[in-house]
Amino acid sequence: MSPATTSVGRRASNARRLFLSLLYEHTILLLVILLCASVGGVMWQLSRLSSQLIRSAALQGTSLYASAIDEFRTLYTSEVVARLRSQGIEVTHDYKTKTHAIPLPATLTIEFGKHLSQGETGLQVRLYSDYPFPWRKDGGPHDDFEEAALRFLREHPDQPFTRFEDVQGRASLRYATADRMRPLCVGCHNTHPDSPKTDWKVGDVRGVVEVVRPLDTVVAKSRAGLQDTFLFMLGLAGVGVVGLSIVIRKLRHVSVELEQKVEERTAELSQATTALETQYRELQQTEQQLAQRAEELGRSNAELEQFAYVASHDLQEPLRMVASFTQLLGKRYKGRLDADADEFIGYAVDGATRMQQLINDLLAYSRVGTRGKEFAPTSGEAVLDRALQNLKLAIEDSGAVVTHDPLPTVLGDEGQLVQLFQNLIGNAVKFRGTETPRVHVSAESRDGDVVFSVRDNGIGIDPQFTDRIFLIFERLHQQEQYPGTGIGLAICQKIVQRHGGRIEVESQPGKGTTFRFTVRAA
Repeated sequence: MSPATTSVGRRASNARRLFLSLLYEHTILLLVILLCASVGGVMWQLSRLSSQLIRSAALQGTSLYASAIDEFRTLYTSEVVARLRSQGIEVTHDYKTKTHAIPLPATLTIEFGKHLSQGETGLQVRLYSDYPFPWRKDGGPHDDFEEAALRFLREHPDQPFTRFEDVQGRASLRYATADRMRPLCVGCHNTHPDSPKTDWKVGDVRGVVEVVRPLDTVVAKSRAGLQDTFLFMLGLAGVGVVGLSIVIRKLRHVSVELEQKVEERTAELSQATTALETQYRELQQTEQQLAQRAEELGRSNAELEQFAYVASHDLQEPLRMVASFTQLLGKRYKGRLDADADEFIGYAVDGATRMQQLINDLLAYSRVGTRGKEFAPTSGEAVLDRALQNLKLAIEDSGAVVTHDPLPTVLGDEGQLVQLFQNLIGNAVKFRGTETPRVHVSAESRDGDVVFSVRDNGIGIDPQFTDRIFLIFERLHQQEQYPGTGIGLAICQKIVQRHGGRIEVESQPGKGTTFRFTVRAA
């Protein structure tokens, strides 16, 4: 960075600090200046808007007044002059010196303007032309406005010519419109012996009708109103400044107290930060220890899984041999030994068979979380059909009736969902009462999930045991009553948990059981 750039930056920083210092130390003075500037700006804007409004209203009102005069002349010409002339009444400019005479339309307009100018309003109406009749001593333009109006209106007869200027010392609006030749007037003007022009046509501009409307009274009233408004706003500003000064003093007092509290809090935060840094270092050490333990647990779980697989696989062959040779021994020596020997051989065969089933169930339980497939859209109908095919013999032997509602498509592992339905429906068939087993499967959507229900009419479960039935190896009945390893429902719970859902049971002894579990909808 160059020295010049550093110098500019330093000066800007100093100026900023000086401004903030002045703002803090002379806040009330700055507020007074800003309020005065704001009031001045508002009053200037109001004055400008007032002037625009006065001019706009004056233009609109004068336009209506000029239109009314024009309509009056037209009506007078068509309804009065034309009718009375046919009755022998003379229409002339010197009607006052003659009996049975009425004024010309232009003469009537001039007289009407003189009459208006005598009132207090100061309103004037003037009719002039650059082709006046000889008796019109003041019939031509008198000033530059009237000359400019004649030139403009001959080129633009359909537009008014206006100007705001002082007339006889009073601010006024001068509004001029074209006096155009009407069909009823063309013949008279072209044939009159004193007419200065005899080739008039309909629509020609024969002169100008000017309306002068004083605005000084309206302007004076507007200024008086603005003055009252200005005084009122100054009063409000003064009250505001007093109120703000009280508030600012109070805020400064509060600011001092806050600064003291901030210093105290800063010291406390510094101490707390030091303590947090110590805790953070301890947490980092704890996280490192937890990461090491997690790594060790992961390695241990992998080793246990491998051990369980190898052990179960290696146990299968000796158990199969024990069961096979024990069965062979039972067949060969059945009846040749005593009754106790036959019973002992039966116990051995049954134990080996149960051990094989237990090993298979343990393998199934351990593989739920490690050997599952990726989730995919899976038809609930197809899953139920496969489960029922696997249970076909058990269903036929028991005479069970399995019904279901339409089942939706869900997001899951099809193989594990088949095992889930198979275990639940198989339990419903196995733990049946004296009635024909009836199982019903239904589903409903709820908050993006599908809630499946498996309801049966079996022997039911005492509510005090509903939390135990999902524990591994947990059995509520003797092996002789209902055979099994006690792992089936634990496998169901593990499958549901892997699918991000939960499973629950509702049951009463002798009134059947309903299992409900959730799976994400596809």
